[in-house]
Amino acid sequence: MENNENHESESKRRRKMPKLKIKRYRRKVGEKKVKKDPNMPKHPLTGYVRYMIDRRPELKQLKPKSAAHELTKIIAEEWNTLTDKRKKPYLDAAELDKERYHREYAVYEANKAAESTTNNDTNEAMPQLEPIEDLEKRILNTEVQISQMKKEISDLSNTNKLLVTCNTQIREKLATALCGFSIPSESKPCNLENIDTYMTWLHQMGTSSHGTDSISEIREILRTLDFKINL
Repeated sequence: MENNENHESESKRRRKMPKLKIKRYRRKVGEKKVKKDPNMPKHPLTGYVRYMIDRRPELKQLKPKSAAHELTKIIAEEWNTLTDKRKKPYLDAAELDKERYHREYAVYEANKAAESTTNNDTNEAMPQLEPIEDLEKRILNTEVQISQMKKEISDLSNTNKLLVTCNTQIREKLATALCGFSIPSESKPCNLENIDTYMTWLHQMGTSSHGTDSISEIREILRTLDFKINL
């Protein structure tokens, strides 16, 4: 009687858990394949996978000679360019499917625990192998993530090149404009090597009440300086 009460408390605790962690079992070499439990809930589909399933047959007719990975790449690019409004039906359906899966899996776990107690089965239940269709979906999702990461890396690289170009041209313009001025801490005229020292000094003088007479002249030069960047 006490065991049944403890079991009921444990079942209620499991049902209240906010997240379900599913352990994946990987078969060892030479070990026989375990059949899938027909009572296990079907894994949820992501919004992208739903769009891909919907789009792939049509795209395959338009591009019959394209390989599977090429079609996947095209679909991934299409998904990235879809508006939030176009994505919403797929994402909403995915969210509902996810909620369905968590509900069904909680019931599945409770039923499995109850069956184990009824049969006095003390052996640890064999974890379930990941179904082939779920593995395929996982691979497709991974391909999409890799494609998105490559695009982000490429965008960041291009942005970094632009920033380097802008920084170089601005430094050159400043060094050329201020080459006729000198500061106490530098014996050489302003150039690309000491432009940072010049700008630091100018900033300090510009925010100080003890600025030199040349500060106004430098300010006027900088005010009229053309900072247009040629990319």
